Amino acid sequence: MRRRYKKDKTDQGHVGRPRHTSRNKEAIKWSEYEFLMSWLEKASGLRDGYILRYQRAFTLLFLTGMRSSELGLIEVDDIRHAIREGFYSLTNKTKTGKPRKVLLSDRGVGMLQKYFAVFLEDESIHAYNEKVFATPRDPNRRRALNMATMNTDMNDVLHAAFNSVLYSTHGFRSGVITEMAVDMKLPIKVVSQFIGHSSEATTLKYVKVQEQDISEAVNLAR
Repeated sequence: MRRRYKKDKTDQGHVGRPRHTSRNKEAIKWSEYEFLMSWLEKASGLRDGYILRYQRAFTLLFLTGMRSSELGLIEVDDIRHAIREGFYSLTNKTKTGKPRKVLLSDRGVGMLQKYFAVFLEDESIHAYNEKVFATPRDPNRRRALNMATMNTDMNDVLHAAFNSVLYSTHGFRSGVITEMAVDMKLPIKVVSQFIGHSSEATTLKYVKVQEQDISEAVNLAR
């Protein structure tokens, strides 16, 4: 079976978007990330062995704002370096063809240590150039999983966790941008450089204004 998430028979189905409305994806920020990690711990529809894979993937997407397709580029040594040095460098194999440096907070390093501890405990077990998300068909772990398939699987998990099709892996990227631009009020130029966009206009499209922010603005204006 291609999908790694199997919906429970008691599941009432996902809550879809209303008809004649735009499919405006939700941003995944800290509260959503915490809920997701908690949900995964108790998920009954996931096969054994896949929970940790999703925890690792979602944590990397949350911390870095990288595209899900870029998960296939990550090697074991990248994780070791990120934990030890506090930053991760994306290669020039990204969508824009530009390498970028992703700085990690102390909390972010701690999150990596939690889910990738095995890579630090005994470095003789995992070679430095092994893929973190390797296909089980390759005993040497040099070949990554099919990222398109993995992205579909991750989206299935997100739909089930939040009971809504408005959540997708791209929501992590949008969440990083929204937190930096709206919550932290950083200049859009800084945010654009961090996320790896070549255009600040592109970055602005990712900013999600929360309903509460709109309500507060209306109250202030009127």
